[in-house]
Amino acid sequence: MRRTGAERILKAALKVIEEEGPTNMTLRGIARAAGVTEPALYRHFGSKRDLLRELFGYCSQLMYAYLEERAQGSRTPVERLGRLGVGMFDFALEHPEEYVFIVAVHNQELRDIDVRSERLPKDLFVEAVEALPGMTPGPPAALVAGTIIGAVMGVVLFHRIGLASSSCDECRKHILRTVTYVAEASRRGIGE
Repeated sequence: MRRTGAERILKAALKVIEEEGPTNMTLRGIARAAGVTEPALYRHFGSKRDLLRELFGYCSQLMYAYLEERAQGSRTPVERLGRLGVGMFDFALEHPEEYVFIVAVHNQELRDIDVRSERLPKDLFVEAVEALPGMTPGPPAALVAGTIIGAVMGVVLFHRIGLASSSCDECRKHILRTVTYVAEASRRGIGE
């Protein structure tokens, strides 16, 4: 498989998904957007499901690398979580099509994609939560990470649709505060 052809198809698929939605897109529409024939598309991807699985891997690895780079140099797990949260917000702004596709997969719009074998961006959050001192026997790390990720997704959504009439910098500061509060509450067992 020629990587450049496959990448062009994946990028075209992101555009089509953005315009038509993840469940309404067709391979014919993707082939047309990529400037290839349907048979050429099938040489790279055996089915729509294969294309979507490859697209999810492409998007999630892009986000994973982006977040990992943003978190480098963190001195504490809370700082790492904050950098990951702000990184997720910035990724959504800088890579909106990839972010929307990842969210669509996790919102079960594309529930037939098997993502269990992938190294996922959420794994970075879980690892940072697991590194928080005093987490045992606190809530499961995946639950705390999910709370933080969900909060960031809410900020992204409200910012994108204009309900959070805040600047990007204000959103980033809010994410940092939220991450700190969730991390501290989880470590201390606040609310139990």
